Amino acid sequence: MESLSTLATTAELFIWQIPLMFVVLGLIVTTIALYAALPISEQIKKLSQQVQPVYIGWQLVAGGVLGASIWSVHILIMLGIKIPTPPLNLNTIATLLACMVNYFLLFKITSKSHIKIIEKISWIVFNSLTLYGIHIINNLPMIQAYYFEVHAYSITIAAVLLLMANYLTFHLFSHSYTTQHIQSTLSILFISTLIIISYRLNINGVDLFISSIFLTEQQESIKIITALAIAIILLITIFLVFLAIFAHSKILEQATDLEKNKRILTQLNHEQMSLEQLANYDTLTALYNRHAFMDAFAARLNESRQAANKLAIMFIDLDNFKKINDTLGHSTGDELLRIFSRRLRTILRGHDLIGRIGGDEFCLVTPISSTAEAKVIATRILHKMQEPITISGHIANTTISIGISLFPYDGDSQDQLIKNADTALYQSKGSGRNTLNFYSDYLQHKSHRELSIQKDLHSAITKSQLFLEYQPVVRLSDKKIIALEALVRWQHPEKGVLTPEHFINIAEFNGFVELVDMWVIRHICRDIKALIANKSPLKISMNCSALNINNDKFIPEAIHILEEEKIDKQWFSFELLESVLYEHRHKAPVFLSKLAQSGIKLIIDDFGSSSSSLLWLKSLPISELKLDRCLLLDANNPNDADIVAALIAMSHKLGWHITAKGVELQEQIALLMREECDCAQGYAFGKPMRFQEVLRLL
Repeated sequence: MESLSTLATTAELFIWQIPLMFVVLGLIVTTIALYAALPISEQIKKLSQQVQPVYIGWQLVAGGVLGASIWSVHILIMLGIKIPTPPLNLNTIATLLACMVNYFLLFKITSKSHIKIIEKISWIVFNSLTLYGIHIINNLPMIQAYYFEVHAYSITIAAVLLLMANYLTFHLFSHSYTTQHIQSTLSILFISTLIIISYRLNINGVDLFISSIFLTEQQESIKIITALAIAIILLITIFLVFLAIFAHSKILEQATDLEKNKRILTQLNHEQMSLEQLANYDTLTALYNRHAFMDAFAARLNESRQAANKLAIMFIDLDNFKKINDTLGHSTGDELLRIFSRRLRTILRGHDLIGRIGGDEFCLVTPISSTAEAKVIATRILHKMQEPITISGHIANTTISIGISLFPYDGDSQDQLIKNADTALYQSKGSGRNTLNFYSDYLQHKSHRELSIQKDLHSAITKSQLFLEYQPVVRLSDKKIIALEALVRWQHPEKGVLTPEHFINIAEFNGFVELVDMWVIRHICRDIKALIANKSPLKISMNCSALNINNDKFIPEAIHILEEEKIDKQWFSFELLESVLYEHRHKAPVFLSKLAQSGIKLIIDDFGSSSSSLLWLKSLPISELKLDRCLLLDANNPNDADIVAALIAMSHKLGWHITAKGVELQEQIALLMREECDCAQGYAFGKPMRFQEVLRLL
C-alpha cells in the first residue's frame, strides 16, 4: 500500500503538469473570442430594426462561434494532459451544442432594451452548470479508466469562479463598453483567466492513480498540432464572423443612409415644390398670385404677338366684398373668395389664364376670335356668380363687376392692357355694379374726369361745398305745396354746380356715400326746424342710396340724427327707386321692416319704370308712390293715358298715396286731375330751388 500510494502520488504530479503552451492557447482563444464578441454584440443590437430572421440569424452565428470558442478551451486544456485524450462521442457533441445555445441566449437576452432580473440570474446559473457539465462529461471517460479520488474544495472553488466569470460576462454584454476600451479589455482578460483557472481547478479536483505513462513523443506532437489547429481554426472563424457581421452592418448602414438621403431628397423636392407653390400660387384660392400671373401673362402676350392671335384681358372684382368682410367676418370673406375661385375655374377653358392680383380682384387672360366671344365669356361669368352662396348658415348674394380690354386693339404692352381693363372695371363699378364694360377712349377720358372728382369729393363735405335744393310737391286739388324733395348739389370750385348723377356713383364706389347721406339728413333736419319756426311745416323726403339697403348702421344713424336734432319722424321720409328695390329684393324686406319699425316712411320712386311684381310690392311696408316721368311723356296718347289711369286707380285701391313726377305741361296736369292723382311735382309747379327761395314762396 505504501508503494502504491507513492506511485500514485508521483504519477499525479507528472500527469497534471500541463504545458504552458496549451494554457496560453486557451487564454488567447477565450480572450479573442470575448473581445470580438463584444463589438459583434453591439452590431447585432443595431440590426434589431431589420428583418427578424436576419437579426436572429446573426445571433445564432455569433452565439455559436462564441460558445464553440469557450467549449474548445476545455479541449485545449485536455490536450495538455499527459494521458490519451478520450475520443469524441455524442455526449461531447451535446456539450458543444449546449454551450452554443447558451451563448446564443446571451446575445438574445442582452440585446433587449429592458432585461428582467430573472433572465439574468437564469442565464448565469444555467451557463455555469453547462460549463461545469462540460468538464464532468468530457472528463468522465478518463476518470472511469483509472483509480481516482475527488477533492470537493477544489471543485467548489471552480464552480464559484465559473459563476463569477458568467456574471461578469453577462454584465459586460448587457452594458455598452465600446467607448471604454481599457475597462472592457481588462474585464475580458479577467473573465478569460477565471475560465482557465476554473478548468484547471476542476482537473486538479480529481486525483488519478496511474501506474505508467501512456503517451509517446508522436502522440504528444499530434496533441500539439491538434491544439494549434483548433486555435487557428477558431481564430480564423472568429475573424471571418467579425468581418462578415461588420460588412453586413456597413451595407445596412449604407442602405439606411441611402434611404435616409432618399427621404431627404424627397423632402427637399416637396419643400421645393412647396416653395414654388408659395412663390407662384395664392394660398387662399390656389390661383396664380400677382407675380406669377404677370410672368405667365407676359409669356402669353409674346406668343399671341408671334401668332397674331387676339386676347381678352378681364379685370374681375367682387361687389361689396368689404361690407361682407365687415359684417360677417374675415373667415366668411376668405371662404367666399375660395368659392368664387372654384366657380371661376368651372367656367374657364383649359387655355385660359387666371390669377388673384389683389384682395378681391382677379384677372383673366383668354384667347378670343372676336369681341362677341369675349362678351359671351364675361356674361357667363357674371351669371355664374349671381347664384346665391351659403357660408356658415349665411346667404351671401354677391355679384361681380368686369372690365375688359382687348389685345391688340386696346394696347400692345402688358401694362397698357391691364391699365385699360382696370379703367373699364372702374366704369362697371360706377354703373351700378353687376355689369361688364369694354375699354374705350371715352372711358379713358371719363376715368380721368372721375378720378379728379373722386380726389375733390372727400374735401367737399369739410369745405362746405355741398348744398341742398328743394323741389315742391303740390297737391293737385288746391295747388298747395304740401312737401319738398331734397336734392343734393356740389358747388365744385372749378367745374361749377354738379348734380348727383356726376358724383353720387363715385361716392358709392369709394365709400363716401354714407358721409354724404348723413350730411343731407342733418341739413334737412335744420331746414325742417326753420319751416316749423316759420309756421309752415312741410314734409321733406330725400333719395336713399342702394348701398344703404345692405348697411345695417344706416337706419340707426339716421334715427340718431333725427333725435339729436329733435325732429318728429312724420316730417321726414326716404325715397328709394323701384328698380333698386327690386334688384335687392332678397335683402330689401329686412331693410324695409327695420325702417317701418323706426317710424320713418318710405316712398317708392320712379314707379312703373321697372319690371317688379305688384304682388311683391303689395307685401312691402310702403305708403306712397311716385310715378316715373316717362309715363307722362305723351299725355295725349290714349294707351299711355290708360296706363296712368290704371296705376292711379290701383294705388288708391291699395291705399297708397300717389305723386306724379316730371309734370311740365298743362295736358299732363289735366290728365292727372281727371284721374284724381293726389300730388305732382315738376317744372310746371317749380324748379328745384334753394331753401331761402322756398321760404319766400311759402
